[in-house]
Amino acid sequence: MKLSTWALLLAICPKVIHVSAFVPSPQHAHASSSHALKMAGDEFAFKTTSAAEKYSGGPVEVDMNNYNLNLEEAAGEWTATLVASSATKADGVYLEPRSNALVFVDVLTFSIKRQSGQGLGIELLELAGGRNDGVGITVVSGFVEGSVSEGSGLVPGDSITKMSVVTGALERDVATIATECCDWDKTVEKIGSLPPPSADDATEQLQVTVKRLRRKPTVSVTVKQEDDSTTTLKLFAGENLRRAMLTRGVKLNDKLAKSFLAGDGGMGDCGSDGSCGLCTVAVTEGAELLNEPNDEELTLLKGNDKWRLSCRAIVGYGMKEGTMKVTINPEK
Repeated sequence: MKLSTWALLLAICPKVIHVSAFVPSPQHAHASSSHALKMAGDEFAFKTTSAAEKYSGGPVEVDMNNYNLNLEEAAGEWTATLVASSATKADGVYLEPRSNALVFVDVLTFSIKRQSGQGLGIELLELAGGRNDGVGITVVSGFVEGSVSEGSGLVPGDSITKMSVVTGALERDVATIATECCDWDKTVEKIGSLPPPSADDATEQLQVTVKRLRRKPTVSVTVKQEDDSTTTLKLFAGENLRRAMLTRGVKLNDKLAKSFLAGDGGMGDCGSDGSCGLCTVAVTEGAELLNEPNDEELTLLKGNDKWRLSCRAIVGYGMKEGTMKVTINPEK
């Protein structure tokens, strides 16, 4: 156990070091400061886009906290990777999940109203460190009861990547620090460098950006073949139904496709452009787990509300999970 005397933290913070989790040293420090004015016209440029929305193919329609990894699970999943500079990312050490196939990272930002003379009340757990260069992995492990951080939206297992003190209706950035892949001591040092809460500015907020590990929601799809045999597939939310079935060995195309489709090498593959209807399936259960069909699809399927073009169907749309049943090549 390590007692922090840092006024902003105000918590007892256990420090656990796993030597097996060491990562290479970054070429540049992550600390930064900013004094940019966030103009009203650029408001949405500063909003954090949830990774869940990117995976699902559309707006998230469920409470994503249902998929959060708990502290123990997150501690076993977090890893750090040294990334070379590219057009989309500066070089440095970044947090990533070990099991990319089953888990994804969401980036979330929460606002906390600090109080003069009161600490944040965040407990921090070091998962990796001891390198004497400040590099490591530190996560939130709990909160002091009654503190300003309790109920803020932060949860155990989160790793704080950035903190910004902002003020005013336009959220003028007073100070910013970056803490991604910092050990416990460096994290405490950086957060302690932020200016103390203002007793005179009622608009001042602390914006806390975290990386959070969440499991990918799944949909169990039972596929009925033309010979009445069935196959049950486990698909992830956001997968295209046609592509997912094909990659898992399910044959979709109408047996007559080979006779009239040109340029397909005789494989009966239409090209998945949503114009022929050869991948039509009847959805007998779980249609609510798919995106809504557009007018073009409805016209092609003659308004049959149980049919879908699997090439146009996104499973688990909105990050929903559940059970579906479909029949391939239903009677036209």
